[in-house]
Amino acid sequence: MMIALKDIMHKENTNAMNDAIQQFKNTFRDQHEFLNYFQQQWEPLHIIQCWAYSYVDPIQQVHLTNNFIESWHNQLKVIYLKHIRNKRFDRLIFILTNEVEFYFQQERAQILGNSG
Repeated sequence: MMIALKDIMHKENTNAMNDAIQQFKNTFRDQHEFLNYFQQQWEPLHIIQCWAYSYVDPIQQVHLTNNFIESWHNQLKVIYLKHIRNKRFDRLIFILTNEVEFYFQQERAQILGNSG
């Protein structure tokens, strides 16, 4: 079942994704509880747009890789957390909302303004 769900997620074409969803439902039609859960929690269009590759801009798909996530995690630890091992959740939230968000807002403004 997990392999089929991953296959659905990685379809780059919405028609192929919809076909894969139908095939998934047909293959696992005896799993009534799971299919009801899937249809209610994961299949509505506004939700499917959040997790299916077919709704991600091809330019942004490069950011969905594990290497990108690992790189970002490393930057977060080195640049923003300065290698300090702190288990306080409120400090992490403060850094993310005040420093990291500010950085990305500035970077976005530079990109939109073609100024670097």
